[in-house]
Amino acid sequence: MIEFLRGIPPHLDVGTQKTIDNYSVIPYRKNLWPFLREVKFGRTTQLIEALDKLVQEDSFLEFLPNNPIFVPCPRSSPLKKDTVWPALSISKALSSYIQPSQVEMILERTTAVNKSAFCAPEERPTIQDHFDSIAVGQKKITAPDSNIVLVDDVITKGSTTIACHDRVKDAYPDSSIKVLTLFRHSKGSSTDEDCKYYPCNGRILHYTSGKSFVEHQE
Repeated sequence: MIEFLRGIPPHLDVGTQKTIDNYSVIPYRKNLWPFLREVKFGRTTQLIEALDKLVQEDSFLEFLPNNPIFVPCPRSSPLKKDTVWPALSISKALSSYIQPSQVEMILERTTAVNKSAFCAPEERPTIQDHFDSIAVGQKKITAPDSNIVLVDDVITKGSTTIACHDRVKDAYPDSSIKVLTLFRHSKGSSTDEDCKYYPCNGRILHYTSGKSFVEHQE
């Protein structure tokens, strides 16, 4: 079953500009907030438990490219000293399981944007807002044709990941780029414990209108 998540449903928009492969591990429910909060604060106990299962999934191993470079997506504001970076924690944990692989912090947020989770829909940053506030930093990837996997903690409409994809593609046009997210916004009961771990493939659609849409095959 294909479950359509946040964004503009395909039948309401036309002209797909790009499609980005996405793999997501956990459908987010309200009862999973303690798990997400743990990740947000840099604690990895439940993350490691999930990854122990994930690396045994055929669909995950098929999704991963050879010699992946995990690139964490930046937070909504410029990184400060001693600030927890959830996407970096996930990237490092993944790299400890997947060998050979590496983690490269090539993306940085230059100016702050609103956090989508805490603002009204009309106040959420657009893809262009994210793109304009993200830059490829001084740290570079040596191989121009690298297999890059963008990593983030949560995907909603895909605006951040599309902007990160475009920044990386501009800097490394010969690279292949996929997206891996720990949580995905999903429908369902807030007490559905069976969905605490449910990895699946999906895709992020970027329309020529500038809007985005995320779907996962559950």
